[in-house]
Amino acid sequence: MLLGAGGIVSQATRGGGLYTFSLPVFRQQIVAARASVALLELFALAAVPAVVVAVLSSAVGQSYSLADGLVHAGLLFGGGAVFFSFTFLMSSIFTDTWRPPAIMAALFFIIATIRMLTPGFTRFTLAPVITGASYVSTGDIPWTALSLSVLTSTVLLFLAARNVARRDF
Repeated sequence: MLLGAGGIVSQATRGGGLYTFSLPVFRQQIVAARASVALLELFALAAVPAVVVAVLSSAVGQSYSLADGLVHAGLLFGGGAVFFSFTFLMSSIFTDTWRPPAIMAALFFIIATIRMLTPGFTRFTLAPVITGASYVSTGDIPWTALSLSVLTSTVLLFLAARNVARRDF
């Protein structure tokens, strides 16, 4: 959530991003560059621990394949990208830095509360994708849910780029 917070809109309202907007590039390119870097950071946050666990598992007498680690990292990245993308979209709407992650945290809390009160609701959340529950139990990757997560993230990032392009700074 924090990777999606802030951004060019909050900087521009404080006068910090105006030079960036004077450069000879489209606003969508600026937003795409920022989103790409943040998504690479998100991927690194998902992949590095998975690789480290796979490499160091033999040091404690256990085995954990690098392939399993990378599958879990991909699932974490695919599901987590929705949280980033939603916060990124909120950052293109609101000018302050802390409101978008606060909205995402409130939404996360509401969904978690509904999940606790309604156990069958879990299958409609991102939890099965992020945890890789089906991969652990049956070896199946949840391709449909992962694809929906990636599609949702893409749409949210597209909407954020449109918001910034339409905005008058």
